[in-house]
Order: sequence, then structure tokens, then C-alpha cells
Amino acid sequence: MWCGAVQAQDLNLQTRIESALPPPTIPVAPRATIVKEVPGKPKIETVFPPKAKMVEEIEQKRVQLQNLTPFAQQQLQQFDTKEKLSNQPESKIRTLYVALGGKAETKVTPTYRRVKEKAPRKIVTNVSVPGSYIFNTNALSSPVSKISDWNSNISPSATVVVPVGPESDVLAFSFSVSSLRYRTQQQLDTDTLNSSVIYKRILDIFYPTGDASLTRSAQVTYLQFGTAGNEIHTAKGVVRYSQPSATLGVDNVALGGLCAAPGKPATAMPCHFLNASIALNKTWFDSGNTRADNTALVANATMGWHVVPGEWVLQASAQLQGRHYDNFAGGREDLISVTGAKATWVASPNLVLSLNLSYTQVLSSLAVAEYENLRWFPSVEVKYQF
Repeated sequence: MWCGAVQAQDLNLQTRIESALPPPTIPVAPRATIVKEVPGKPKIETVFPPKAKMVEEIEQKRVQLQNLTPFAQQQLQQFDTKEKLSNQPESKIRTLYVALGGKAETKVTPTYRRVKEKAPRKIVTNVSVPGSYIFNTNALSSPVSKISDWNSNISPSATVVVPVGPESDVLAFSFSVSSLRYRTQQQLDTDTLNSSVIYKRILDIFYPTGDASLTRSAQVTYLQFGTAGNEIHTAKGVVRYSQPSATLGVDNVALGGLCAAPGKPATAMPCHFLNASIALNKTWFDSGNTRADNTALVANATMGWHVVPGEWVLQASAQLQGRHYDNFAGGREDLISVTGAKATWVASPNLVLSLNLSYTQVLSSLAVAEYENLRWFPSVEVKYQF
């Protein structure tokens, strides 16, 4: 049963934490196809001297006619002048050349053939430090006390992505910390520790042009299993929850043609794209003497436009979540919708700037848990991969 001070004062703590610290995104880049030159079967050739040289050497043998084989004698008598000999086909001259003791050279020429191979895979570690300053129209997540406030959010994280399986499957281990600090509503300040393990199984990789070397154009269908654990330090105490999940999704669906960064055709990607997923989450939520276990079905869709491929991206997103609480007195079901827009500038591989706008609405069978909140905020992310 959900009861006590934490329940009474913060019915939407989980929703706020999930918006501040979403699960790690594990991008899966299809393995690049590389072309290698490997040794082939050597080319073996029998090489004779030039025709003129063979004729000269044959002519020198005329003085030794009595010492030659009958075949050689017959041929030299038939072609009794140098002119007649020179007018013969090269094949006949070669035969006579060998009969007179001449030797051809054996020439061995190495050959190479091109083969396509999948690029080798390696363990990758992503370190990220995003920071944002957020304006909330309803900081308390309350249907009555709609108080606006600013809060900062710094969420450093580290994710180790380990390749598994024969193709592009990965196993990811992630750890992150989120620190929320409000300007006036300090009772909402939280520090969250998060750790998660995610296995991403690739079901299909589709290349719109059929060219597997254009890895950024690949449409990837996946099945993802994960589990996350969170420890939230609030003004009221410590709250813990764990959340296993299963997700079916597709990323990078091309909504039209491809475009690439100027002068870099290998970076071709969909000019307009769609990412979509549906997930089933189970949450065990423990705030000491209270519980708020729940099950949720979550659908996500994001449409995007690469305004300048590799640099500027515009996105619009929508999420719809149905959440059922297992042990809430009197029962509780929530319908949570989150819509948003985002403009991103990739200033460099290690620096990403964005401007975000999101609107959250919670409809609930528990009237006091309903609320809506409009958030807008700039964010900066410093990241590094090794």
C-alpha cells in the first residue's frame, strides 16, 4: 500500500526522475564492410626471348649443323636463309629455338583479389556529462499548486558497450548520477544513482540503397532487454526502485532520400527519419515503509530532419505510457503523455548543444496525482569515446 509522508507529498517522483534521467541510449552501428586485397593464385608464364633475338641465336647454330638433332637440321635446311626464318610464325621459331637448346624463363607474377569483410568489433566506452537548466511551469507536479521554478540537472554517465554474438548485438553496462537542484523549491532536490545492464539483439539491418558500406543509412530493427536500479536521495529520505524492461524498436527509418555531409559521401544518412519503439516495464518501487510497484506499457516515436547532415538535427517526439500500480490502496492507473521538440547542433564529436521543449500530461484515476507541466531548457553535453 502506498502511504506515509513520501506518498502524500510526492506521488509523481518516478515520473520526474525518469524525465531527468532517461535510460541510456545504446546506439548500434552496423558493422562496416571493408574491402581487402588478399593474395590469389600466382600467375605462371613461360617467357621466351624476343623473336629477333631467338632468330639471331638460331642463326649462330648453323655452323654446328652436323652436331644438331635431325629435326633441327631439317628445319634449318628448310629455312636456309635468315630472311626465310624471320618470316616464320613465332610459334615455329620457339619450337626450333627449344630444339636447338634454347631455354625459356618461367615468370611467376603474384596476383591479388578483392574480398569484402566485416570490420572487426571492439569494446567501446562512452563517457558523457550533460548539463541543462530547466524552466518548469509546474515544478511540484501538482494539479492545484502550480508553481513555476527553474532547476539545474547535471547527469554524468559512463557506458561500456561490449560486442556479443556474430553480428551487431551488444551488451551494455551503464552507470550514471543525476543531481537536480531547484532555485526556490529546494524540497524537490534529488540525487539519483543509476546503474543498468542492457542486451540489444539486432533482428534486421536494411540498407535503403543496398550499399552496406553506408552504415549511417542503415535501418535497424532490434529487441532489447534490460534492467536498471535507482537509488534516489530526497529531502524525505532514500527511495529505491528497480526496473526490468523489454523493448521492440526500429531506428533510422528513411522517410525519403539520403543526404550526406558536404564532400563526404560515406556519411550518407536519411534526410528525414523515424525512430519508434514499444516497451514493457516492471517497476519495484520502495520508499522504506511504502511501495508503489507498477507495470507500464510505453510507446515512443521520434521524427527527425538532418538539416545539415552530421551537424544540425531537428526532432519532434511523442511518448504515451499506460501505468498500472499493483498495490495502491483503492487502485491507481495513470496515462502519461509526453510530447516534445528538440534542435541539436553537433559542434564537434565531443560537444553537443541543444534546445529542448517538452509537455507532460498525467491523467490518473487518482485525482491528486494528475498534473501537467511544460518544460523548456537549453542543454550542453560533453562526451568522449574510447
